[in-house]
Amino acid sequence: MTMPLPSGHDPAIGELSAADRPRSQVPAAPWRRVHPATPLVKMWLVVLALVVFALREFADSAIEGSSSDVSIADLARNLTAWAVLGVVVIVVGGGMYLSWRMTRFSIGDGALQVRSGILFRKHVTTRLERIEAIDIRRPLGARVLGLAELQIETAGGDDSKVELGYFKVRDATDLRAVLVSGRGTPVSPSPLPPSPLPGGATSPLASGGPSPLPGSATSPAPPYAQPSPRDGHAIAHESVAEGPGLAAPIPPEPGHIVPASGKARVAGPLQSLLPGDPEAGAYADVVRIPVARIVTMALLGPGAIITYLIAAGLVTGALITQRWGALGFIVPVAWGFVAQTFGVITGDGGYRATLSGSNLRISRGLTDHTSQSVPTDRIHAIAVTQGLIARAFGWWTVEATIAGYDRQKSQRALLPYGTPAQIRAFLAALSPYWERDRSQELLAHAMTGTRRDGSSPFTATPPSARLWEPLAFARTGIVVDDGVAFLRSGRIARRATVAWLDHCQSVTVVAGPFDRRAGVASLVLDLVTGPVSPSIDHLAQADATTIRDHCAVAAGHGRPGRNGTEANDAGH
Repeated sequence: MTMPLPSGHDPAIGELSAADRPRSQVPAAPWRRVHPATPLVKMWLVVLALVVFALREFADSAIEGSSSDVSIADLARNLTAWAVLGVVVIVVGGGMYLSWRMTRFSIGDGALQVRSGILFRKHVTTRLERIEAIDIRRPLGARVLGLAELQIETAGGDDSKVELGYFKVRDATDLRAVLVSGRGTPVSPSPLPPSPLPGGATSPLASGGPSPLPGSATSPAPPYAQPSPRDGHAIAHESVAEGPGLAAPIPPEPGHIVPASGKARVAGPLQSLLPGDPEAGAYADVVRIPVARIVTMALLGPGAIITYLIAAGLVTGALITQRWGALGFIVPVAWGFVAQTFGVITGDGGYRATLSGSNLRISRGLTDHTSQSVPTDRIHAIAVTQGLIARAFGWWTVEATIAGYDRQKSQRALLPYGTPAQIRAFLAALSPYWERDRSQELLAHAMTGTRRDGSSPFTATPPSARLWEPLAFARTGIVVDDGVAFLRSGRIARRATVAWLDHCQSVTVVAGPFDRRAGVASLVLDLVTGPVSPSIDHLAQADATTIRDHCAVAAGHGRPGRNGTEANDAGH
């Protein structure tokens, strides 16, 4: 069944004919192709190189053609170059066309299926309920053409990420909404009527999907859509079964904003509040990081300091020995420094965190722009850190261990170089837990407190631990409050770690022979792999055992702490 395209959508995203479908079986859900310019975006550097080569050959030919004495060898060389260029263009162009022709996707029966490959065929099936997060990525080539790519994170770890694209930005936004609408909904054995989009049109992407969008004409508005005090709207929550007859509301991805009347809609192209971010119009600002701050830390970071020291050493050595050839080593050092600095500035430049209801979105990137939806229910631990250079400016960085995120995305800070006020606002947007005075007080102690603070509730390390960590001794400590563990460490580079015990897999106490002799032990909270690994060294053995038992009980009973609700799935 061919569905009409919504107004403003790219006609290139059309339905394949029956002849183009797999011969073994014609699926109930239609197979569709990505935008025809997708291969151009993926191979734009190759295309640019071919264009530059062609322009150079054309210029050489024009110059030689104006000369009166052109030899046969010159003509043969030009003809050979143009022939080689023509063959390369045909091969590259043919490969790009076949790559686009063989790439297709389908959404139906509760799953996303993607087929690709020319010689080596690849068929990926992703269950919608296993999707952790969907980000919209717009690299430089895609931004020039007004396209975007979906990066779909699932629960399978680093190798489970699905990249689908490219599409026009509005199509990518609507496709993400369609994918999110199927997360956690019952799978229907037969295709349901397509969901309406703005203007009365029907979505070509939802045909044969597991269910209509919440609040559409064929689906009643969810009874659990509650008013949000943050924006005056109700958010259409998705239902994920937790037991017989039980369902817990899960905040949806951005794009499903339900007015108080209860009538749902899928967000179309929103008015941009930040150049290059067409989706941010419906979101309220939480944090903006100035580009100047990113540039400052890129030029004063640890890597930059090391580069400056190496360059100074090379120059000093050359002046002393009068051997100027050593200065040649500055070139690769400078090249690496420029590349690293450029990557940091373009990667985090234009940082912006926005909020609508319970949905937090992070947008960043000057050339490769990424719009990242933060799955707050998947955050297992956060760390608020401050290096020596950032300490001079009063800036902090927020990192997080998030279940299902690949290693590359996990290594990026959720919030780079924010002020204390921005840290508080950002954490409050992550969870209502941070709106409590008690939570803010404990976080302040973890960030800047020491054992000399008389009002500190932290359990500090014993005096015997001073020998093992003379600098960090004044700050090392831990406290467990309402199912949440706060750990602090670092005297020069400060670190405050917060771990939700309902996600804790196990709690381990480790004591080596020297530790046992000194009466101390290390406590480790085992979580999923990520940049934040909560642990504290050199606690008194009795304190470590007591805290271990407390953490184990809190993790086993799923004590309230994140949002005031029970969370019994420790591996969630």
